[in-house]
Amino acid sequence: MKRLILLLLAVGALVAFVGIAQAQAQGESEVFYFDEATQTWLPNPLDLELRQARLFRLGEQAQGNCNREKWLIPVVIRASVGQWIDWKLGWTEWQWLIRKPGCFAGNSIEARLASNGDVLVDYEGFGPLMPDPQGPCYDPTHTPIDVSYSFETNGGGFAEANARGWTAAVDLNASDDLLQDVIGDGARPWPLH
Repeated sequence: MKRLILLLLAVGALVAFVGIAQAQAQGESEVFYFDEATQTWLPNPLDLELRQARLFRLGEQAQGNCNREKWLIPVVIRASVGQWIDWKLGWTEWQWLIRKPGCFAGNSIEARLASNGDVLVDYEGFGPLMPDPQGPCYDPTHTPIDVSYSFETNGGGFAEANARGWTAAVDLNASDDLLQDVIGDGARPWPLH
């Protein structure tokens, strides 16, 4: 009976020591994430490639005791957020077939963007449509066709783009757009008309 009690005390002390050692050890801590689809907290996947966040315990242990009324315990929490962007460009080339003079508009460039931060769009190389010397109907007397662009950001189609106003292609090169509301998991369209 004495051996059994001594063995149980030894096992209990060992378990308590291991538990304290694990609780005080530096290293990775368990992380949970909130799943919007199920509205529940779920543990991080075990596969490191699938984890969206990791948490590490660092620094020194702190402890103390006395009959002080107040304690100042410095704690540091840092976060490093990886910047990401998910983008899709609908097409990389557009061709107008124009039968007679007029003013035309169409949804030409469509980009879908999602990011965890603002996105800066820098335009370069935009200009008037030039006659193609390699084209079958090339005529050196044809003049360049002026081109202007406008944005649609709220799904309003051509009416929204037209209400925003038009920017000449050459002026577009000198401007940038800072898209500030692309944060989210689902990409949203940013058509350029």
